[in-house]
Formats: sequence, C-alpha cells, structure tokens
Amino acid sequence: MRSAVGKARHVPRRPSVIACRGFRRRIQRAICPESLEYLKCVAWSHDGTRLVTDGHDRVIRVWDAADGRQLTTLTAHQDWVISLAWSPTQQMLASTSDDRTARIWNIAAGEQHTVLRGHDGWVDCVSWSADGTSVVTGSADRTARIWDVASGR
Repeated sequence: MRSAVGKARHVPRRPSVIACRGFRRRIQRAICPESLEYLKCVAWSHDGTRLVTDGHDRVIRVWDAADGRQLTTLTAHQDWVISLAWSPTQQMLASTSDDRTARIWNIAAGEQHTVLRGHDGWVDCVSWSADGTSVVTGSADRTARIWDVASGR
C-alpha cells in the first residue's frame, strides 16, 4: 500500500502484520524502533495528519505523520492489540485485543474513555458508526456486538 509518508508491505506468513519498509528514514526509525519486532496494526487519521500503531509490546502509539514525532502512548490492554479505528471526529480511537476487550480512547486527553467487555473470545475488528456514537466489534466467539460509546453498553 502506498501513502503520502511511504509504503508498507503485508507479510504473508503473519496475518494482519505490517512490515516497515520504504518509510522516510526518520519516520521509519521512530515508528519501527529496532527493539520492536514488528507492527501489529496501523491506521491513518481521516485527515492524514496522524498515524496510530501497535506492536507486540501492547503499547498504542500516536504519531505526527509529517515529521514522525510520537505524540502520545496509550496502554491498558492485557494482550496484543489486533485492530485500531479512528472515530469520524478523529477525537477518539477504538482498539480491539486478544484480551477479549475493545477500548475507546480519548486521543486529546491521552487516556482511556471506556472499556467494552462482553465477548468470550479475542476481539478481532471494530468499526465506528457514521455519527461516532456507536462502534461494532467482531470476535472469535462468532458474535458482532453494537456498543454505545458514551455508556459502554
């Protein structure tokens, strides 16, 4: 996939893994430090100004896409983060994990807003409603759940 920053390459032996190749040198070093084996997930903000990443260390990092500066880190998941999705307003981020939760993050405050619990398997994917008031999650327990972001129910 090609982007304004560079390109990322899918690694076929590891599903849902993005390898860091071809990014501008400064951004590649920042997003893909040598201590990090690989990135598990990557998502552009809708306006293209920020990137969000997660690696095997379970730390979600928010980056300035123009210069590669790390803006904030988000930690709370107890296992690998599987997917990331920006809200329509770009003020919130949803993450899913092998820990059987999805989490909603307030990006401006750099903190967790809501924990969504209820799946019996790892939570594999997440998508926001157009108005940003709900998310839907899909899980290895073969269910999809619709959640109200404000209440977490």
